[in-house]
Amino acid sequence: QVTAPRRANRSSCQTPEVRISSSTLTGNASGVYVGGTAALAMDHTLVHGNTNHGFHGIGGSANLQYNTFVANGGSGVFADGVSFTLQNSILASNSYGVQSNDYGVPRTLSHNDVWSNSRTNYSGVNEGPNSLSANPLFISASDFHLQSTSPCRRVSSAGTDLGALPYENTVVASVEVIPGNVTVDAAESTPCIARAYNSAGSP
Repeated sequence: QVTAPRRANRSSCQTPEVRISSSTLTGNASGVYVGGTAALAMDHTLVHGNTNHGFHGIGGSANLQYNTFVANGGSGVFADGVSFTLQNSILASNSYGVQSNDYGVPRTLSHNDVWSNSRTNYSGVNEGPNSLSANPLFISASDFHLQSTSPCRRVSSAGTDLGALPYENTVVASVEVIPGNVTVDAAESTPCIARAYNSAGSP
């Protein structure tokens, strides 16, 4: 896993081939930066809370699959001369969703949810097929897993959930009632606490 340190300016990718997977990039200028002739493959990564762009590319190429770009100060994805593919991802509550300057480089977009970006969802590029613009219904402002009723469920190119953090169907394995033994007289009541645990024993 790669978690960008808070004091870092950005996660920089200028070497030939770099992969980022199942990671979190937050608290930087840009979440990840691609330049030169670098080739980035990034999947299942949460990119949020960066002061500038989530993804910033000025050269090379990038394949962005199953990522969540949310609450970045600039664009979720800013492409300035980088060849890129953006699929199966969620881009929400950034300044721009996807911002691209066309220098004749290939750009492929499909199966994304781009929603509620303050300036515009798309600039300089079309949304591509099988995309939507709807509230992804995250669990909360700090938990970017999908709720069970999210429109991003089962609509990816593979029929799975969009974004880095799919819906988790947590099964209750056991319930603990506190206090465990209590006697209550007829027509009376006493307060109890019920705590549910999953199969790993976590509440």
